[in-house]
Amino acid sequence: AALAIALGAFIIAVVIGSLFVTMTAGLEVTTDRTSLALLSAIGISDRSRMVYIGTYTLGVVGLGGIVGALGGLLGLVVINTVVARTVLSVSIASVHPMLAVYGFCTAILIGVLTLPYLRYLLGRINPQAVIH
Repeated sequence: AALAIALGAFIIAVVIGSLFVTMTAGLEVTTDRTSLALLSAIGISDRSRMVYIGTYTLGVVGLGGIVGALGGLLGLVVINTVVARTVLSVSIASVHPMLAVYGFCTAILIGVLTLPYLRYLLGRINPQAVIH
């Protein structure tokens, strides 16, 4: 039962996270289309522009994964401390530290899953239409 719950949580996290990151990163690419078209116009290859977008996206989701994992662990420590000082003398929440690694890896997976859509958006940028 615990494995099924964990798998369900993982699938939900990946689906919702992918939708959020795809939308946010897609809006960023759309907003920067003039800059990306200019890079294309001066001879920067599609591959190099995709490396730029991919590095940015994976950097943001990686940082988000680190902050989220550490924030979750810190939140558990705070909850246990508050409860131990006010209600009970034992901790009510515990987690294995590998959960932080799991959260970071899930964030990176979400970033990787968004890259094909960002590649599609990059391919739709027409340098002649954007730069007047």
